[in-house]
Amino acid sequence: MKKLVAVTAVLMLLGGGTALAQDGEVLEGLIWFDRNGNGVVDAGEPALASGKGVRVFNAATKEHIGEYGTDANGRYRATGLPSGTPLAIYNANTDRYATTTPSSVFRTGGGTLDFGIRGGVVTGSAFVDADRDGVRDAGERELQPAHRLGGLTATGSYRIEDVPEDDHELVLADLRAQGLLPSAVTTRLFVGKGAQVRVDTPYFAPRADLVLGELKLGPDKPGARATGDEVELSFAITNSGEAADGVRFTVDRPKAKLLSTGEGVVAEGDGFALTAPLEPGATATAKLRYALTDPTITGFRVVLAPGTTFGDGDQGDNTAEVALSVTAPPSSTPPSTTSAPGSSTAPTTTTPPVGGAPKQLARTGAAPFWPLLTGLALLAAGLALHHAARARRRRA
Repeated sequence: MKKLVAVTAVLMLLGGGTALAQDGEVLEGLIWFDRNGNGVVDAGEPALASGKGVRVFNAATKEHIGEYGTDANGRYRATGLPSGTPLAIYNANTDRYATTTPSSVFRTGGGTLDFGIRGGVVTGSAFVDADRDGVRDAGERELQPAHRLGGLTATGSYRIEDVPEDDHELVLADLRAQGLLPSAVTTRLFVGKGAQVRVDTPYFAPRADLVLGELKLGPDKPGARATGDEVELSFAITNSGEAADGVRFTVDRPKAKLLSTGEGVVAEGDGFALTAPLEPGATATAKLRYALTDPTITGFRVVLAPGTTFGDGDQGDNTAEVALSVTAPPSSTPPSTTSAPGSSTAPTTTTPPVGGAPKQLARTGAAPFWPLLTGLALLAAGLALHHAARARRRRA
């Protein structure tokens, strides 16, 4: 029984110690952007999420008790603060933002305490500057670009709020898909606590002009080329416009087999393209290697397409041709055969048709009368010799 009482007493002491350890004041509240500066949390005013909250000190001893940041909802929570102790609570955001509520509060004990802050505002007009004077004139179209400043993005035309005090870089929205470029890619500016800074951002439609140079064929060869020869077609492309742009072109009526493309050129669909945009004022040389497979080819014709983003304001210099003459190889006729001295050639025997001797003679141009007369003369001589021999035998 005594042991049970002792154990119970120990547990009570431990429980009491835990309660004492958990004892203390709780201070919590909201840090929000008081955009209209009225000190009241209004609809649409955002909280300072995951940022600085408050710093708490013992007001009597100046001892630093702790610093408490905000969560994703902009709320801070300080627990275990000493009970009955005067506290000094400071808004920890006064280094970068203006305040719309008292930035320091002295009190004893916990409770709820909200702090309003106000950031800077960067605003201005984004527009198509048709006359390029940097000023928005009547009739010049307004834009609504998503400019960026740090982690903030513009809305409307255009407004960036809750900007902390600092030097900033305003990154202008990329509107190339609309055929527009900004007068400056970035703008550096200083924004003070709660200050409003105006920066107008004019855009313009850049002049676009891609120029195709003279077509050249190599290697040099006097006279006509033959089927089976290889040629290199080369030409220069110059960007005489005001903006970098993608380059595409086609080769018409080639009647030749493409063997390879030069550096920086790729086959694309039914044509070709440069692998990188061509910067203003720059020139690129395109090279294509062909095998001549058709003797009817008369040349090459290259057509330069408008720029892939900004087009081409002058297409009069986008076509060029080069003439070419190609001969076919000689026909493959078997050579005639001539017997060399001392070589033997098998005789050819021809059987004449029946009764064809005279016909054969007539075909060769020989007259039949004289051979017949000679035969009759030889026959008569033979008969005469025969009769003379018989007469000698009878006399004997």
